[in-house]
Amino acid sequence: MSVTLYLAGGAGSEPFQNSVTDLQATANFEEAVVNAGTWIFYKFKDFNDRTDNQESWIKILTPSQQKVDITNFNGSVYLLEQQTEGIVLFEHYYYGGKRKVPL
Repeated sequence: MSVTLYLAGGAGSEPFQNSVTDLQATANFEEAVVNAGTWIFYKFKDFNDRTDNQESWIKILTPSQQKVDITNFNGSVYLLEQQTEGIVLFEHYYYGGKRKVPL
């Protein structure tokens, strides 16, 4: 599972293989290309760990060769690992919160 995030202004890129709770602490990313896996991008750090989440605060990306604009969704990113069975429960609406329980 991997995603490549591109820095503002095309100044470079950085690959990620795991979830990141605070992307802005790493850099200001503007675009993403998902190589493998399903990734949820959040507007705020800590996976939108809020009770007032809105659907417009997330962006779900699957594998593609095209760069996708994530300018408004570079707070955090969660890797939703591919599973053949089961579900994942999130703490808040719209995939928010730090506690996730695979069932």
